[in-house]
Amino acid sequence: MNLTKEEYKILLKLVYLGNWIIEEGNEEPDDYSPENKLEQKLLAMAKDNDCIEDVDLDEETNFIGYSEQFEESTGIFEIIDDYNEEILYDELGAHFARKEFVNKNKDKLDKISDSEAEEAISVLVEKYLKYFSEHGLEELKLNNA
Repeated sequence: MNLTKEEYKILLKLVYLGNWIIEEGNEEPDDYSPENKLEQKLLAMAKDNDCIEDVDLDEETNFIGYSEQFEESTGIFEIIDDYNEEILYDELGAHFARKEFVNKNKDKLDKISDSEAEEAISVLVEKYLKYFSEHGLEELKLNNA
């Protein structure tokens, strides 16, 4: 596969983010997973793609990692921070919406169809997402905390 230097860096960025998501949920990362093996293979191509400054080789373990220069130049941590914030708002909105729906309808939950419940919860989710969009989490108050 022939890639320009810029295309190779974009590919590394995508692999970094994809592998970060996969590894995020693992208590113990598996350096020998198929994803990590492919990542190592791609990182090993850095010299051939004129991107040696984007990788660091651990001489002791022969593990190739991303350099600080790569992480800074690609804005990878900002992307991850933005993703985490968005996911946080989505998860909180969904949780609060389900909780509010159940609390408001506890006496008649068995009479509400799944589609009616989904529609009502969806409206509540949008309400919470709008609130988070306008106020962030600064105004959020927890009861019973």
